This record gives sequence, structure tokens and C-alpha cells, in this order.
Amino acid sequence: MSTARPITARSSNSTLLTEDEVEVNRSTQNPETRHGETNSPKNKQEDIIIAVMGKAGCGKSSFISKLAVEDYNGAVGHDLSSETHFIHEIECKVMGHRVLLIDTPGFDDTAGEDVIVLERIAKWLHTSYNDKKFLSALIYMHDIGESRIGRSSVKSFKSFRKITGQENMNNVVLLTTKWDGLGKDQARGVERESQLKMNSDFWKGMIADGATLMRHDGTTESAGSITSSVLGKMPVVLNMQKQMAGGSPLHETDAGAYINEELIRSQRETEDSIAQLKEELERTTCQNNGLQETRLREHYDRKIKELQETQKQQRRLIEIRFQERENRLEERTAAYRREDYEEIQNRAAREELRIAKILHRLDCTTTTIATVVSLIQVVAPVTTSAIAKPVLFATAAAAVSNMAAAMIISKNVIHVRAASKPRATKPTRSLMMALG
Repeated sequence: MSTARPITARSSNSTLLTEDEVEVNRSTQNPETRHGETNSPKNKQEDIIIAVMGKAGCGKSSFISKLAVEDYNGAVGHDLSSETHFIHEIECKVMGHRVLLIDTPGFDDTAGEDVIVLERIAKWLHTSYNDKKFLSALIYMHDIGESRIGRSSVKSFKSFRKITGQENMNNVVLLTTKWDGLGKDQARGVERESQLKMNSDFWKGMIADGATLMRHDGTTESAGSITSSVLGKMPVVLNMQKQMAGGSPLHETDAGAYINEELIRSQRETEDSIAQLKEELERTTCQNNGLQETRLREHYDRKIKELQETQKQQRRLIEIRFQERENRLEERTAAYRREDYEEIQNRAAREELRIAKILHRLDCTTTTIATVVSLIQVVAPVTTSAIAKPVLFATAAAAVSNMAAAMIISKNVIHVRAASKPRATKPTRSLMMALG
């Protein structure tokens, strides 16, 4: 059984990490690398995760199969259609370290459109970001046996660079593959490698920004040596991950915008070609040239299919845009619900605290009143002066901080005052005589 696991993207409401929130502590990293990198998240990450990317058919799966802990042949194909339809995580052992090599679909894949490929890669990167799984390195592969570096290869180069970001090129290996397929004609491979290094549309800019150029001869030793060269790299946050974490939808990321521009350009060129072919077909029909008409008709049909495929990818990009808007709306709604629920809980907690304070004050007031009443009961009977008793109660009331308690005490004062007034009695004869 293979250890490759197809990855299906899942939506996540978890908060995306910032670059400063995590710290890496790996035994394989060296001090120079640790202090030299500035784009590294600081999480303690045990697995070394390396993405293997490149155009379809460049040898990604074959490279990974050399290092896989268990047989990995499901994604290795030799026909025209790529076998790497999905993203797989393959467990490998390199120099005693557990390494996860990520087998990715290639752009210009005959089994899937560029938009679909970008969508799969973007979802995996977003999910791995949320799960705090960061790439330590990226290996980009190119078949050195490719006779001509065409537009599809250039598109793949540029897409890779926009996904990765200029600041992360120190973690990139640009790997030329299938040197063993050149046989004795190694000079031809050296010439093509030189074109890759010197052309600004190819690898020149990435090498200038810190990417490392290496060769793979197809052997297990070569695959191990290449992979071991990046084991000490610090994990990084890719450009696309940062943009998506910042809220950018797929079509607004650098890679998404580039793919969209390529689709628009391709559609225009195809429409121009179709218009020209249509005119030639009309002329050929008038000339009764059956053979030429058949050839033009076949070419015309191919261009119509290309246009339909381009339009299909554009529709998919629009669908992704609306899906992302819907997902963001659902996330915001869920967030609002969580906030409302939290606000209700906070409000209830504040109300409970307020009631507790009131009960505490009432308890203190009751205790104070009981003390004052006891004081009055003890002192009032022995107080002989009619003036002293009201003073006593007024003093007791002033000692009570709570207004309600003061009002209660004041009422008691009035009541006691009324009770303490001397009753009217008939004056005695001696008093009448004294008053004269």
C-alpha cells in the first residue's frame, strides 16, 4: 500500500496565523540559516515538508518514488496524460529524517485545466497554513529533454514564482530532470540548461533571487542528495498563503491574476485564429479544393475546441469567485452569530455580577442595620436626655453608607423622638405657686 494520501481541501474557520506567532525548533537547521531567513514562521514543526512542482510529465512522481518509505507507483505514468490528478503527501526517509514530499499537479496538465490545478494547489496551501504545516522547501522540476521551451513551460515557471514569492527563493531548488534520457548527447542538455539560466523569462530571475540550480540523473542517490540539501531550511510562508490569509480571493492573488490574464490572451488569439480560418475555408470552398478544405476544417475544429476549453476555464474561475464570496459570507454570518452568542453570554455575566454586587451591598447593609439597632437597643434605655437620643440615632445613621439604611434609621429616629417626648400633665399646685 502506498503512503500517498489524496488531499481534499476543507473549509476552516480557524484563525490564520501571522508570521510572528510560531517558532520552529528543528535539529537539522543551522544557525546561519536560522538568522538569515526573515520570512519563516516560528512554529515547532516536526515534519519536514517539501513541495515538488513542475509541468506535467517532468518526472515529479518518479523522483518521489525513489525516496518513498513504501512503494509509490500510483502517480507514475509514461503516457501522454499525467497521472498526478490530485495532491498527495508521500512519507519518505532522508538521512534518518521523516520527510513529507508533496506531489502536485502540473500546469498545462492534459488531465486537468490550469484553473483547476491552481485551485487545488491554493486550497492545499490554505489548509496547510491553517493547520500550521509550512513548507521547508520547494523543488521545481523541468524536463531537460524538452526540445523547445514553449509558452506552456513559461506559464508554468511564472505561475510557480508568483505562488512562491520572490522573498522565498532561498528555499527553492530548480531541478533539471531526465538527463539519463539524453544518452551521450549531454552537450544538448548543457545548452538547454544555459538557456534556462540566462533567459529572464525562464529561471534567470529566480536564480538571482537565491534559488539553487541542480540536476537529477534519475537515480535514488541523486534524489536523496537533492532532498538532503534542503533539510536544514527554515519553513516559510508562501506568497499565495500570505495573500489568501490577508483575505484575497483566488483571482486576486498574483498567481490567480496571472492565470486569468493568460486565459484572456489565449481567448483573443484563438478567436483571431478562428476568424482567419473561417475566411480561408470560405475561399477554399469556392475553389473546390477538397483536400485543403479538409485540412482547414480539422484545424478549425481544433481551434473551436481550444476556445471552448478556455471559456470553460474562465467560467470555472468565475464560479470559484462566487463560491469564495459565498464562503466568506457564511464565515462572516457564523462569526456574527458567535459574536452575538458571546455578547449574550457577556451580558448575562455582567448582569449576574451586578446582582451579586447588589446582594453583597444588601447583605452589608443588613449587617450594619442589625449592628445599629443592637446599639440603639443597648444605649437608648440608659440615655436620660431627650436631646441625646436623637443625636445618638443621627450619629448611627451617618455611620451607615447606604442611603436606604440611612432612611430606615432616620425613620427610626423620628419614631423614637416621638416616643421620647414628655407627656403633657397637669401642673402641680406648688409649680403654679412658683410661677406666680
